[in-house]
Amino acid sequence: MSAEALHRQHYNVTFALLAMANLIVESVDVTQTGVATGMNTIVRSLGGAIGSQLSAGIVTATVASTGLPTERGFTIAFASCAVALAVAFVVALRIAAPVRVAARKEIAQAA
Repeated sequence: MSAEALHRQHYNVTFALLAMANLIVESVDVTQTGVATGMNTIVRSLGGAIGSQLSAGIVTATVASTGLPTERGFTIAFASCAVALAVAFVVALRIAAPVRVAARKEIAQAA
């Protein structure tokens, strides 16, 4: 991967994390903003730590006799990431409408 592609990927992840923080702030009551953003940081850190260790464990479990990891290990690791993504997508679909958006809809309907 070229240096330019790595920079582009870094910016994409940064924008996604910024957007997620905004979604979280919009989804909770004003009094719970600090708790929600703190939980986001903790869960994101734990997910990164656990996910990277699981992937590393899968890849190193399939080391060939040469001492190098096999393609099969990477395939299994990427497939497990795809399954985790699918589960996260289903969970995200079940999240209720943001509190502030729901309140705006109620105000609009009452008017």
